[in-house]
Amino acid sequence: MSQVLETDETTETVEEFRLRARAWIKANLGPIQPEDLSQHCENDAAELVAVARDRLLQRKLFDGGLQCRGEAQPHLAQLR
Repeated sequence: MSQVLETDETTETVEEFRLRARAWIKANLGPIQPEDLSQHCENDAAELVAVARDRLLQRKLFDGGLQCRGEAQPHLAQLR
């Protein structure tokens, strides 16, 4: 049985979403940076920088149509 994602605009299978997400991530995010590998922050200033980076990433994902809009989207875990 094929899993199908229904959105306001389209209906796509999980595989179609996975391919679209991978292509968008490759085109828009670039390689992972060392500071993105850990949530550990040495001090409050470093934590504020990390939070700002996380918010920017969330905004990019949302603008690209890949961020949850409040509801759970279990298919996002299948991008791996």
